[in-house]
Amino acid sequence: MRVLVVSHACTIEPNRDVYRLLGGLGHDVHLAVPEHWPTEYDASAPDHPFWAGRLHRLPVRAAGAIQRHVYRTRDALRLLRQVRPDVVVVEEEAFSLAGLQWAFLARRHHLPYALQNAENLDHRVPRWWRPLMATALRPAALVMARSESAAALTRRWGTDAEIAFVPHALPDALVERAAHPVPARSPDTPFTIGYAGRLVPQKGIAFLADVVRRIAEQRPVRLKVAGQGPESALLSAIAGTPHAVDVDQRIWAHHEMADFYAGLDVLVVPSRTTDTWVEQFGRVIVEAALAGVPVVGSASGEIPWVIESLGLGWVIDEDDADAWTARLLTVAAERPRLDQATREQVRRTYAAAPIAHRLADSLAAVVEHRR
Repeated sequence: MRVLVVSHACTIEPNRDVYRLLGGLGHDVHLAVPEHWPTEYDASAPDHPFWAGRLHRLPVRAAGAIQRHVYRTRDALRLLRQVRPDVVVVEEEAFSLAGLQWAFLARRHHLPYALQNAENLDHRVPRWWRPLMATALRPAALVMARSESAAALTRRWGTDAEIAFVPHALPDALVERAAHPVPARSPDTPFTIGYAGRLVPQKGIAFLADVVRRIAEQRPVRLKVAGQGPESALLSAIAGTPHAVDVDQRIWAHHEMADFYAGLDVLVVPSRTTDTWVEQFGRVIVEAALAGVPVVGSASGEIPWVIESLGLGWVIDEDDADAWTARLLTVAAERPRLDQATREQVRRTYAAAPIAHRLADSLAAVVEHRR
Protein backbone atom coordinates (compact mmCIF):
# COMPACT_ATOMS: atom_id res chain seq x y z
CA MET A 1 0.00 0.00 0.00
CA ARG A 2 0.96 3.62 -0.45
CA VAL A 3 -0.04 5.37 2.78
CA LEU A 4 -0.12 9.08 3.49
CA VAL A 5 -0.22 9.94 7.19
CA VAL A 6 -1.16 13.44 8.39
CA SER A 7 -0.33 14.25 12.01
CA HIS A 8 0.60 17.29 14.07
CA ALA A 9 1.74 14.96 16.89
CA CYS A 10 4.37 13.46 14.58
CA THR A 11 6.34 16.68 14.55
CA ILE A 12 8.03 14.88 17.49
CA GLU A 13 10.20 12.00 16.23
CA PRO A 14 9.27 9.28 18.80
CA ASN A 15 5.59 9.67 17.89
CA ARG A 16 6.40 8.43 14.38
CA ASP A 17 7.51 4.94 15.44
CA VAL A 18 4.28 3.16 14.45
CA TYR A 19 4.34 4.62 10.95
CA ARG A 20 8.05 3.96 10.46
CA LEU A 21 7.47 0.33 11.43
CA LEU A 22 4.44 0.24 9.12
CA GLY A 23 6.88 1.17 6.37
CA GLY A 24 9.17 -1.61 7.56
CA LEU A 25 6.40 -4.09 6.77
CA GLY A 26 6.81 -3.25 3.09
CA HIS A 27 4.37 -0.39 2.69
CA ASP A 28 5.25 2.94 1.08
CA VAL A 29 4.56 5.37 3.93
CA HIS A 30 4.74 9.16 3.68
CA LEU A 31 4.18 11.55 6.57
CA ALA A 32 2.85 15.11 6.48
CA VAL A 33 3.50 17.27 9.55
CA PRO A 34 3.30 20.99 10.28
CA GLU A 35 6.38 22.92 9.25
CA HIS A 36 6.39 24.55 12.68
CA TRP A 37 4.63 23.38 15.84
CA PRO A 38 5.22 24.90 19.29
CA THR A 39 5.39 22.18 21.95
CA GLU A 40 6.21 21.87 25.62
CA TYR A 41 7.70 18.43 25.04
CA ASP A 42 11.25 17.66 23.99
CA ALA A 43 11.49 17.80 20.20
CA SER A 44 15.24 17.55 19.82
CA ALA A 45 15.46 13.98 18.49
CA PRO A 46 16.76 13.92 14.90
CA ASP A 47 14.67 12.48 12.08
CA HIS A 48 15.11 8.73 11.60
CA PRO A 49 16.86 7.91 8.29
CA PHE A 50 13.70 6.09 7.16
CA TRP A 51 12.00 9.47 6.68
CA ALA A 52 14.44 10.78 4.08
CA GLY A 53 12.21 11.81 1.15
CA ARG A 54 9.11 10.63 3.02
CA LEU A 55 8.68 13.40 5.60
CA HIS A 56 6.81 16.43 4.27
CA ARG A 57 6.75 19.57 6.42
CA LEU A 58 3.89 21.78 5.31
CA PRO A 59 2.92 25.29 6.46
CA VAL A 60 -0.16 25.46 8.67
CA ARG A 61 -2.35 28.25 9.92
CA ALA A 62 -2.87 28.44 13.72
CA ALA A 63 0.19 26.31 14.52
CA GLY A 64 -0.06 24.96 18.06
CA ALA A 65 -3.87 24.98 18.12
CA ILE A 66 -4.57 21.25 18.16
CA GLN A 67 -8.18 21.37 16.99
CA ARG A 68 -8.05 24.60 14.97
CA HIS A 69 -4.98 24.38 12.76
CA VAL A 70 -5.34 23.83 9.00
CA TYR A 71 -2.99 23.23 6.10
CA ARG A 72 -2.83 25.36 2.99
CA THR A 73 -5.06 23.64 0.49
CA ARG A 74 -2.66 24.03 -2.42
CA ASP A 75 0.10 22.31 -0.43
CA ALA A 76 -2.19 19.46 0.57
CA LEU A 77 -3.36 18.94 -3.02
CA ARG A 78 0.21 19.02 -4.30
CA LEU A 79 1.21 16.34 -1.79
CA LEU A 80 -1.75 14.12 -2.70
CA ARG A 81 -0.76 14.33 -6.37
CA GLN A 82 2.86 13.58 -5.51
CA VAL A 83 2.27 10.58 -3.21
CA ARG A 84 -0.83 9.16 -4.93
CA PRO A 85 -1.79 7.18 -1.81
CA ASP A 86 -4.06 4.17 -1.62
CA VAL A 87 -5.27 5.34 1.79
CA VAL A 88 -4.93 8.48 3.92
CA VAL A 89 -4.41 8.17 7.68
CA VAL A 90 -5.54 11.40 9.35
CA GLU A 91 -4.17 11.31 12.89
CA GLU A 92 -6.53 14.10 13.91
CA GLU A 93 -9.98 14.16 15.49
CA ALA A 94 -13.10 14.16 13.30
CA PHE A 95 -14.21 17.44 14.90
CA SER A 96 -10.89 19.22 14.29
CA LEU A 97 -10.41 21.57 11.36
CA ALA A 98 -7.46 19.54 10.07
CA GLY A 99 -9.50 16.35 10.34
CA LEU A 100 -12.38 17.91 8.43
CA GLN A 101 -10.00 19.34 5.83
CA TRP A 102 -8.18 16.11 5.02
CA ALA A 103 -11.39 14.04 5.11
CA PHE A 104 -12.86 16.39 2.48
CA LEU A 105 -9.71 16.18 0.33
CA ALA A 106 -9.62 12.38 0.56
CA ARG A 107 -13.26 12.11 -0.49
CA ARG A 108 -12.68 14.57 -3.32
CA HIS A 109 -9.96 12.24 -4.65
CA HIS A 110 -12.05 9.09 -4.00
CA LEU A 111 -9.57 7.85 -1.39
CA PRO A 112 -10.46 5.82 1.71
CA TYR A 113 -9.32 7.49 4.89
CA ALA A 114 -8.86 6.80 8.60
CA LEU A 115 -9.49 9.24 11.43
CA GLN A 116 -8.34 9.26 15.04
CA ASN A 117 -10.62 9.47 18.07
CA ALA A 118 -9.09 10.01 21.51
CA GLU A 119 -12.06 11.99 22.84
CA ASN A 120 -13.98 10.46 25.75
CA LEU A 121 -16.27 13.35 26.73
CA ASP A 122 -19.38 13.66 24.58
CA HIS A 123 -20.21 17.22 25.65
CA ARG A 124 -16.80 18.53 24.57
CA VAL A 125 -18.10 18.64 21.01
CA PRO A 126 -20.85 21.30 20.76
CA ARG A 127 -24.10 20.10 19.24
CA TRP A 128 -24.06 22.87 16.66
CA TRP A 129 -20.72 21.52 15.37
CA ARG A 130 -21.78 17.87 15.11
CA PRO A 131 -23.42 17.99 11.68
CA LEU A 132 -20.13 19.22 10.25
CA MET A 133 -18.19 16.60 12.20
CA ALA A 134 -20.50 13.94 10.79
CA THR A 135 -19.42 14.86 7.25
CA ALA A 136 -15.94 13.62 8.17
CA LEU A 137 -16.79 10.78 10.54
CA ARG A 138 -19.62 8.96 8.82
CA PRO A 139 -17.88 8.33 5.45
CA ALA A 140 -14.56 7.33 7.08
CA ALA A 141 -13.32 3.84 6.29
CA LEU A 142 -11.56 3.38 9.64
CA VAL A 143 -11.53 5.08 13.04
CA MET A 144 -8.45 4.58 15.21
CA ALA A 145 -9.88 4.64 18.75
CA ARG A 146 -7.28 5.44 21.39
CA SER A 147 -9.23 3.92 24.28
CA GLU A 148 -12.28 1.84 25.14
CA SER A 149 -14.33 4.94 25.93
CA ALA A 150 -13.26 6.63 22.70
CA ALA A 151 -14.47 3.60 20.74
CA ALA A 152 -17.83 3.66 22.54
CA LEU A 153 -18.21 7.39 21.91
CA THR A 154 -17.41 6.93 18.21
CA ARG A 155 -20.24 4.40 17.94
CA ARG A 156 -22.59 6.80 19.71
CA TRP A 157 -21.72 9.60 17.30
CA GLY A 158 -22.48 7.28 14.38
CA THR A 159 -20.28 6.04 11.55
CA ASP A 160 -20.11 3.26 9.00
CA ALA A 161 -16.38 2.92 9.63
CA GLU A 162 -14.53 -0.02 11.08
CA ILE A 163 -13.44 0.94 14.61
CA ALA A 164 -10.06 -0.42 15.65
CA PHE A 165 -8.26 -0.05 18.97
CA VAL A 166 -5.03 1.73 18.05
CA PRO A 167 -3.52 3.09 21.28
CA HIS A 168 -0.70 5.58 21.60
CA ALA A 169 2.49 3.53 21.24
CA LEU A 170 5.37 3.19 23.66
CA PRO A 171 8.69 4.72 22.63
CA ASP A 172 11.18 2.19 21.25
CA ALA A 173 13.79 3.17 23.85
CA LEU A 174 11.54 1.82 26.62
CA VAL A 175 10.53 -1.28 24.68
CA GLU A 176 14.17 -2.24 24.12
CA ARG A 177 14.67 -2.42 27.88
CA ALA A 178 11.62 -4.61 28.45
CA ALA A 179 13.52 -7.81 27.69
CA HIS A 180 15.85 -7.23 30.64
CA PRO A 181 14.97 -8.14 34.24
CA VAL A 182 14.17 -5.19 36.50
CA PRO A 183 16.33 -5.07 39.62
CA ALA A 184 14.50 -4.76 42.92
CA ARG A 185 14.65 -1.39 44.62
CA SER A 186 16.80 -1.53 47.73
CA PRO A 187 15.17 -0.36 50.98
CA ASP A 188 18.39 1.59 51.58
CA THR A 189 17.65 3.96 48.68
CA PRO A 190 15.29 6.90 49.27
CA PHE A 191 11.65 6.08 48.58
CA THR A 192 11.12 7.74 45.21
CA ILE A 193 7.75 8.86 43.86
CA GLY A 194 7.69 9.83 40.19
CA TYR A 195 5.45 12.16 38.21
CA ALA A 196 5.69 12.70 34.45
CA GLY A 197 3.56 15.19 32.56
CA ARG A 198 2.39 18.77 32.43
CA LEU A 199 2.35 20.71 35.68
CA VAL A 200 -1.17 22.12 35.34
CA PRO A 201 -4.18 22.15 37.72
CA GLN A 202 -6.12 19.35 36.00
CA LYS A 203 -3.18 17.00 36.51
CA GLY A 204 -3.63 17.22 40.28
CA ILE A 205 -0.35 18.93 41.14
CA ALA A 206 -1.68 20.68 44.27
CA PHE A 207 -3.15 17.37 45.48
CA LEU A 208 0.16 15.61 44.82
CA ALA A 209 2.05 18.24 46.81
CA ASP A 210 -0.29 17.70 49.78
CA VAL A 211 0.08 13.91 49.68
CA VAL A 212 3.86 14.11 49.49
CA ARG A 213 3.90 16.46 52.50
CA ARG A 214 1.85 13.91 54.45
CA ILE A 215 4.26 11.12 53.54
CA ALA A 216 7.26 13.25 54.50
CA GLU A 217 5.84 13.55 58.03
CA GLN A 218 6.33 9.79 58.43
CA ARG A 219 9.40 8.91 56.37
CA PRO A 220 12.02 10.44 54.03
CA VAL A 221 10.71 10.72 50.49
CA ARG A 222 12.02 11.87 47.15
CA LEU A 223 9.81 13.35 44.42
CA LYS A 224 11.18 12.96 40.91
CA VAL A 225 9.43 15.07 38.28
CA ALA A 226 9.64 15.06 34.49
CA GLY A 227 7.66 18.00 33.21
CA GLN A 228 7.04 21.69 33.37
CA GLY A 229 4.12 24.07 33.68
CA PRO A 230 2.54 26.86 35.70
CA GLU A 231 2.23 24.78 38.89
CA SER A 232 5.93 23.97 39.07
CA ALA A 233 6.31 26.23 42.12
CA LEU A 234 3.89 24.07 44.14
CA LEU A 235 6.28 21.14 43.90
CA SER A 236 9.41 23.20 44.43
CA ALA A 237 7.85 24.64 47.60
CA ILE A 238 7.63 21.17 49.17
CA ALA A 239 11.40 21.18 49.59
CA GLY A 240 11.03 24.13 51.95
CA THR A 241 8.69 22.41 54.40
CA PRO A 242 9.85 21.36 57.88
CA HIS A 243 9.93 17.75 56.62
CA ALA A 244 12.20 18.58 53.70
CA VAL A 245 11.43 16.60 50.56
CA ASP A 246 14.11 15.91 47.98
CA VAL A 247 12.57 17.30 44.77
CA ASP A 248 14.35 16.40 41.53
CA GLN A 249 12.68 18.35 38.73
CA ARG A 250 13.94 18.88 35.19
CA ILE A 251 12.98 18.35 31.58
CA TRP A 252 13.81 14.83 30.42
CA ALA A 253 14.32 14.14 26.72
CA HIS A 254 12.37 11.23 25.21
CA HIS A 255 15.46 9.05 24.98
CA GLU A 256 16.18 9.65 28.69
CA MET A 257 12.78 8.55 30.01
CA ALA A 258 13.87 4.93 30.46
CA ASP A 259 16.43 6.16 33.02
CA PHE A 260 13.75 8.33 34.64
CA TYR A 261 11.41 5.38 35.23
CA ALA A 262 14.25 3.09 36.34
CA GLY A 263 14.91 5.42 39.29
CA LEU A 264 11.34 5.23 40.66
CA ASP A 265 9.60 3.08 43.25
CA VAL A 266 6.17 4.18 42.04
CA LEU A 267 4.64 6.50 39.45
CA VAL A 268 1.67 8.64 40.45
CA VAL A 269 -1.02 9.95 38.09
CA PRO A 270 -3.29 12.16 40.26
CA SER A 271 -5.34 13.66 37.41
CA ARG A 272 -8.52 15.57 38.28
CA THR A 273 -11.86 15.40 36.49
CA THR A 274 -13.20 18.81 35.45
CA ASP A 275 -16.31 19.94 33.60
CA THR A 276 -14.39 20.03 30.32
CA TRP A 277 -11.63 17.44 30.75
CA VAL A 278 -10.86 13.94 31.98
CA GLU A 279 -7.70 11.92 31.39
CA GLN A 280 -7.89 10.48 27.87
CA PHE A 281 -5.29 7.76 28.25
CA GLY A 282 -2.24 8.40 30.43
CA ARG A 283 0.59 6.94 28.34
CA VAL A 284 3.01 7.44 31.23
CA ILE A 285 1.17 4.60 33.00
CA VAL A 286 2.20 1.99 30.44
CA GLU A 287 5.63 3.57 30.02
CA ALA A 288 6.31 3.13 33.74
CA ALA A 289 4.78 -0.36 33.79
CA LEU A 290 7.04 -1.50 30.97
CA ALA A 291 9.96 -0.47 33.18
CA GLY A 292 8.55 -2.60 36.02
CA VAL A 293 7.28 0.37 38.03
CA PRO A 294 3.80 0.09 39.60
CA VAL A 295 1.37 2.99 39.32
CA VAL A 296 -1.03 4.72 41.68
CA GLY A 297 -3.63 6.63 39.68
CA SER A 298 -6.84 8.56 40.24
CA ALA A 299 -10.25 7.47 38.99
CA SER A 300 -10.24 10.10 36.24
CA GLY A 301 -11.21 9.14 32.68
CA GLU A 302 -9.27 6.23 31.21
CA ILE A 303 -6.84 5.78 34.11
CA PRO A 304 -8.80 2.96 35.82
CA TRP A 305 -9.18 1.10 32.52
CA VAL A 306 -5.47 1.34 31.69
CA ILE A 307 -4.32 0.30 35.17
CA GLU A 308 -6.89 -2.39 35.91
CA SER A 309 -6.97 -4.05 32.48
CA LEU A 310 -3.36 -5.22 32.90
CA GLY A 311 -2.96 -5.14 36.69
CA LEU A 312 -0.45 -2.30 36.72
CA GLY A 313 -1.17 -0.84 40.16
CA TRP A 314 -3.93 0.82 42.15
CA VAL A 315 -6.79 3.24 41.45
CA ILE A 316 -7.82 5.63 44.23
CA ASP A 317 -10.51 8.29 44.43
CA GLU A 318 -9.33 11.70 43.26
CA ASP A 319 -10.12 13.42 46.57
CA ASP A 320 -9.08 10.80 49.13
CA ALA A 321 -5.72 12.11 50.34
CA ASP A 322 -5.74 9.67 53.30
CA ALA A 323 -6.08 6.66 50.98
CA TRP A 324 -3.37 7.98 48.65
CA THR A 325 -1.02 8.50 51.58
CA ALA A 326 -1.71 5.06 53.02
CA ARG A 327 -1.20 3.30 49.70
CA LEU A 328 2.08 5.09 48.98
CA LEU A 329 3.38 4.32 52.47
CA THR A 330 2.59 0.64 51.84
CA VAL A 331 4.48 0.81 48.55
CA ALA A 332 7.39 2.44 50.40
CA ALA A 333 7.50 -0.46 52.86
CA GLU A 334 7.19 -3.24 50.27
CA ARG A 335 8.97 -1.78 47.19
CA PRO A 336 7.03 -4.01 44.72
CA ARG A 337 8.04 -4.40 41.07
CA LEU A 338 5.84 -5.59 38.22
CA ASP A 339 6.72 -9.09 37.08
CA GLN A 340 8.07 -10.00 33.64
CA ALA A 341 4.75 -11.52 32.49
CA THR A 342 2.91 -8.26 33.16
CA ARG A 343 5.59 -6.23 31.42
CA GLU A 344 5.43 -8.55 28.40
CA GLN A 345 1.65 -8.11 28.20
CA VAL A 346 2.16 -4.33 28.24
CA ARG A 347 4.64 -4.70 25.39
CA ARG A 348 2.27 -6.84 23.30
CA THR A 349 -0.53 -4.29 23.77
CA TYR A 350 1.27 -0.97 23.56
CA ALA A 351 4.62 -1.35 21.78
CA ALA A 352 4.89 0.26 18.35
CA ALA A 353 5.68 -2.99 16.48
CA PRO A 354 2.49 -4.94 17.33
CA ILE A 355 0.40 -1.78 16.87
CA ALA A 356 1.95 -1.30 13.41
CA HIS A 357 1.00 -4.87 12.48
CA ARG A 358 -2.59 -4.39 13.66
CA LEU A 359 -2.86 -1.07 11.84
CA ALA A 360 -1.44 -2.64 8.66
CA ASP A 361 -4.12 -5.33 8.77
CA SER A 362 -6.88 -2.74 9.26
CA LEU A 363 -5.62 -0.51 6.44
CA ALA A 364 -5.18 -3.48 4.09
CA ALA A 365 -8.80 -4.47 4.69
CA VAL A 366 -9.89 -0.90 3.96
CA VAL A 367 -7.96 -0.78 0.67
CA GLU A 368 -9.11 -4.25 -0.38
CA HIS A 369 -12.74 -3.40 0.34
CA ARG A 370 -12.48 -0.22 -1.74
CA ARG A 371 -11.08 -2.19 -4.68
